[in-house]
This record gives sequence, C-alpha cells and structure tokens, in this order.
Amino acid sequence: MRIDTDSVIYVVADPIGDSATIDDVCFETTLRGLERQFQGGLLCDANPTIFTDRGEAEAYARRRLEAWQRYREEARATEARHREAMKRYRAEIEGLP
Repeated sequence: MRIDTDSVIYVVADPIGDSATIDDVCFETTLRGLERQFQGGLLCDANPTIFTDRGEAEAYARRRLEAWQRYREEARATEARHREAMKRYRAEIEGLP
C-alpha cells in the first residue's frame, strides 16, 4: 500500500497513567501530523505503531490497554507488598538496641 504525507494513518502508542482510554492511545493522523506529534514530545519509547486500517489499530490498542491494566494491577500489588515490608522493617529496627 502506498502512503504519502497526506494519507490517513492510525497510530497506537503506550498508555500513560491509570485512566488511559482507547482515545488516549489510538489516534488518526497523517505523516505530517505524526511529524508534529514527535516535535511535540511523542517519543519512540512510547512504542508508536502505525496502521492504515482503523479497525486493526483499535483492536490492537484495546489489547495494549488490557496488557497495561494487567501490568498496573501487578505493579500496585508489588508496591503494596513493598510498603508492608518497609513497615515491618521499621518496626523491627525501632526495637534494636
């Protein structure tokens, strides 16, 4: 498929934060618009993925959001375990001679 600077493309990038939605991670643009996105701060670290088909882009974005939500849940659980361990550590060292 031939894509020029004004062809419509769909970009999916990594979610940011806990409340990311499909509209936050999947957007319609052109190559010119994508260039402006990079100038405005979009980084390759956000793993942008380009599609020409909207449905394919949205399906992929939903899968990335689901994976992100699983990651965030795991991270929150890990953070909670870390906080509890630090409480136990502080309690233990307060009792040291």
